[in-house]
Amino acid sequence: MYNPFKLYKLLTGSFGNVISLDWSSDGKLLLAGCDDATTRVFAADWIEGFSLYALGSHKSAVIGCFFKDDSSADCYTLSRDGSLNAWSCSKQLSDFNIYQRGQPLDSVEDELDESEAKSVHKQGYERFKDSSVATNEKIKMDVTYSRAGKFSVSTASQSVDITCADYHRGSKLIVIGMSDGQFHLYELPDFMQIQALSISSNFAITAAKINASGDWIAIASQSLGQLLVWEWQSESYIMKQQSHASKHVVTAAVFSPDEQFVVTGGNDSKVKLWQLKTSFC
Repeated sequence: MYNPFKLYKLLTGSFGNVISLDWSSDGKLLLAGCDDATTRVFAADWIEGFSLYALGSHKSAVIGCFFKDDSSADCYTLSRDGSLNAWSCSKQLSDFNIYQRGQPLDSVEDELDESEAKSVHKQGYERFKDSSVATNEKIKMDVTYSRAGKFSVSTASQSVDITCADYHRGSKLIVIGMSDGQFHLYELPDFMQIQALSISSNFAITAAKINASGDWIAIASQSLGQLLVWEWQSESYIMKQQSHASKHVVTAAVFSPDEQFVVTGGNDSKVKLWQLKTSFC
């Protein structure tokens, strides 16, 4: 059965491409980092006294934006030039009064007749829809953000850009990838550097991700065609795989007779044997 997605809410207000996103732990708020050097805190649902808050003070595109922990609306924003801002919110997540999805509308409608249910639905929508656009009445904002700290990522030169980042709320660790092939690991909120490593001096890191436990860090470089998993506590590689580099193409591929392997050849003069069950070379 085909079940198409249904648009729940359209969040507007950004003046550039959206580069990074992050949900709050309860799904009430959404961070959107843009290449217009701003981060916007959206209400993912209709919240009393809050609809949209714009965070500035960056001079380049926001590469990463992350909520600090599971209980607060505090957040971090990281820009391409290596500037990291810490933001403090005047409210905790539990203080946001929100119409829960389907509440009270669905539960109330079950106890009312059709005409009464439509009336309740209309009243709820009229009260919590974006009145700053649809009506002349502005939402009275009772939520504020203030910058609690500003830090700078140490790079080899000013020409080095931040290309990717990921943050782990439990361990308060942030990994930052750079255009010169380096990746740094910091501990927040003090922004203390734990490790600084490099996988290549010529190829940018294009993706970085910390696993759920906060022990492993996956680093990928598109141009190098490499994926590695780093265990930062033991300072050792868990996995290191490299395909044919992206500037080269796969010119031949064939399965083994038992279909357990596939061999690929490329115009980089390399032949690679891949195990299908593990995808390892």
